[in-house]
Amino acid sequence: MLNFLFWNINRKPLAPLIVRPARERRVDILVLAECQIDPIELLTELNRDGNGKFFLFQGHPSDKLMIYTRFHPDLMQTVDDFSFEDESNTPNLCFRHLINPLYPDLILGVAHLPSKLYRNSEEQALLSTRFRTTIQGIEEQLGHSRTVLLGDFNMDPFEIGMVNSESFHAVMDRNTAIEESRIVEYEQRYFFYNPMWSMMGDLSDGPPGTYYKRRGSISYFWHTFDQVLLRPSLIECFDTHSLAIITEVREESLLRDNGRPDTDKASDHLPIFFRLELPLEDET
Repeated sequence: MLNFLFWNINRKPLAPLIVRPARERRVDILVLAECQIDPIELLTELNRDGNGKFFLFQGHPSDKLMIYTRFHPDLMQTVDDFSFEDESNTPNLCFRHLINPLYPDLILGVAHLPSKLYRNSEEQALLSTRFRTTIQGIEEQLGHSRTVLLGDFNMDPFEIGMVNSESFHAVMDRNTAIEESRIVEYEQRYFFYNPMWSMMGDLSDGPPGTYYKRRGSISYFWHTFDQVLLRPSLIECFDTHSLAIITEVREESLLRDNGRPDTDKASDHLPIFFRLELPLEDET
């Protein structure tokens, strides 16, 4: 069993708020975006009363993406880091190979893709076409496609950059995703499954999205930029009941009275949590 938590903390000093869900939910892989908290400071807080299972810092030392895990560095190896922003060499798409002798290997991709403040939707969609070849190249290099992508994509699940067969090809329906691929213009294109579709709108169990913004004459107001994507080979391992947009930490709400993210107390993004129930290696 692997527990994942992602949170874009908007450069806020939120160490106490990060530590609580990480402990309460027994998180194994913690990914933070826009984090300016010193890794030593956060590790000190995360590992206080750690009961022998401590976090280690695994990520790139920048505010774009930071990865903390309970795995020894030998078990979580860097595959590659990529920067897709002209103004910075800071990686905003990072890949790690998780090697655990008890479970099948995993490819973990963590993302903080360029914002709509700097790219319009068309540019985001064009940029996303690079990701397909990047991801498939890594899967071919490592010899499997047990890939999970996690992070702030700065696009909603329904946007072209997310659903386009030339990029993530991330679909809402697991029955479609388990077909693994389809032929588009005579070429094979592989699926991702995106369960975050089910977390949108008033009929979801939590808030309508992970981020709230009202602007322009056409506004969705709520957005689901923070997402997890799974290759079909991991769908059966995905605990659908575990997927959550976190709105409360030890009875302290991350929302204002109007139900929107409390940007004074916390971040403009809400954290997401999910769990993978991986089979033991001798069961695969």
